[in-house]
Amino acid sequence: MPSIASIAPDITEALPSALGSASGSGSLGDPSAWDVTFGGLGFNLAVSKEKPYLRGTEQVRKDQIDTSESAGEQSLSSYWVRSQESWDRGGGIRWYEPGSELETVNRYADSQGIDVWTRAQFSLLSSMAAVGEASAADVFVSGLSVAGVSGYVKATGAAISWTPETGTGVSTTLADDGATQPSAAGGIAWVGHNGGVSKFDPVTGVATEVYTCTGVARVWWVKARLIVALGAALYECTPTGTGVVETVGTLLYTYPQSTWTWTDVAETGGAILASGYADNDSALFRFTLEQDENNMPILSGGSQVAHMPPGERVTCMGTYLGTYVVLGTSAGVRVGFVNDAGSVQYGALTVELASPALDVTFRDRFAYVAVTNAFPSGHSGVLRIDLSSELHDNDYSTTGSGTGRYAHAWDVSAEVIGTAMSLALVGTRVVLAAARTVYEQSATDLVPSGWLDTGRIRFRTVEPKAFRRVRLVAALNGGKVRLTAITPAGNEHRVIEFVAGFATDSDTAIQLPGKTTHQYLSFKVTLTKANDEESPVISGLVVKAVPAASRVRLYQYPLMVQDREGDRFGETRGQRGDAYLRLAALEAMEETGSPERVTDNRTGESFTGQIDTIDFSSTTPPDNEESGFGGIAVVTVRRL
Repeated sequence: MPSIASIAPDITEALPSALGSASGSGSLGDPSAWDVTFGGLGFNLAVSKEKPYLRGTEQVRKDQIDTSESAGEQSLSSYWVRSQESWDRGGGIRWYEPGSELETVNRYADSQGIDVWTRAQFSLLSSMAAVGEASAADVFVSGLSVAGVSGYVKATGAAISWTPETGTGVSTTLADDGATQPSAAGGIAWVGHNGGVSKFDPVTGVATEVYTCTGVARVWWVKARLIVALGAALYECTPTGTGVVETVGTLLYTYPQSTWTWTDVAETGGAILASGYADNDSALFRFTLEQDENNMPILSGGSQVAHMPPGERVTCMGTYLGTYVVLGTSAGVRVGFVNDAGSVQYGALTVELASPALDVTFRDRFAYVAVTNAFPSGHSGVLRIDLSSELHDNDYSTTGSGTGRYAHAWDVSAEVIGTAMSLALVGTRVVLAAARTVYEQSATDLVPSGWLDTGRIRFRTVEPKAFRRVRLVAALNGGKVRLTAITPAGNEHRVIEFVAGFATDSDTAIQLPGKTTHQYLSFKVTLTKANDEESPVISGLVVKAVPAASRVRLYQYPLMVQDREGDRFGETRGQRGDAYLRLAALEAMEETGSPERVTDNRTGESFTGQIDTIDFSSTTPPDNEESGFGGIAVVTVRRL
């Protein structure tokens, strides 16, 4: 039989695949046979002094230069610091972020019973007390000075009176009931009521009906003119005249809709403004000064100069310093600008209210607005607005284009629930007609206690923080100061209470039950007086926290990358060219950033990771059997 010849093999060629290994894929068989695997890719560690195996934590807080206006706030220590030394830009914020949202500088969330208008401090406000008994009819007040003595006129039902700041007042009866808000000037008060208009002289105590009319009259004294509203009609009447308004008065304007109500009249340099509404429509009208054929000044017919958003009614109006116009509306309070010609430009709502604001008056740089059941306690009182401090979105100055909103704070409170009809200023004290009663601000006595809420402090990140320490800079003046922290769940926890003998300028630990970290905290400072005339004074607040974000672990693996390697079980695996294929597979993972399962078979540790960097160094020379591409790859992995 023929012999079978065979061809001798060429032993210089590599086997197509190493026994027990995958063919050229770099998986090299059983992943558990290697020190470390990335997905299905296994490697042995090549740990040395020069290339150690490392594991550590990624830096949480970055080094940065502090460029905030409050120097040093982020560079004093390892703490994140939020400090405040003034509150004179008013309330209304939600987040206290002065470093990144400059509109919140020197502001806070809410308060009651607190005077914030002295820069670099806050303290307790004066108290208010009722004077006289509650009336069965609406009560109105208006400021009136007589012979240099400040005081106020009160009109209610069929009665009118004058109460001076010092001395004895006078009172009398009107010709009819249904008194409306009086208008006072030159030592005389004018008041409209059912069927007419009366003139009240506080010196003689006599009220004289000078005009009669059909219906209820409302009156305003502007530019030495008596303006009378009767339904939808607006008249000018001579101060020295008498008769029937509809007959002897000069008709200025009649709104086409019979249900129109005139709500207020104010003056500018060369015009008179009148506000009113009907149903959901509301507007401002201008009446300019002109000359008649005898060169006598007269008022022109009305022209509309501003229209309110649908559904928002103007319920009161006041002009100040020839520049500002303050509108109380059914939605809140707006501040705007007015020029001598009576042109009006109003801004956004400075404060939103659930009940209409019904009266406004002015002193110094402030507008005072009577508000109904608007305080945090639900009581009626006075809102104070700083007209010199417009709130800006992008800077702290008071020049240039702003938001149309102004610094404001809840001021004195009548501590009563009921409609706030009107207010007046007697010297520096507020007189408020609310719930059919008159309340006067005390010249000396303070409210028993008051509080201020800082707003939510979160350091411009939603990551959790460990709030560690807080410091209040305070002068107790015999009183008490309590600091509480409010969590995101709305729970209040006392941090510290200062009484006589406590140091009020050192850090206090923040220790809250339950969770040790929070996305944000707000702080409530409560002041309690020791006597009627002295208040604790707060001049600084500092909050310190450290970030508590989840730490990210970094691992550095020095990996052996050769064509052929022995695994943990002593078996040689791989083939010529595998070193390059395995490194290329690692680099592909790095480039795509895809999460991979990382397993350390030495410790049994397994996690999802992402390859951050690969540094490969080749140290193996080429020969006939190997590719010469072998070396060590230092791989940095981020644990996800």
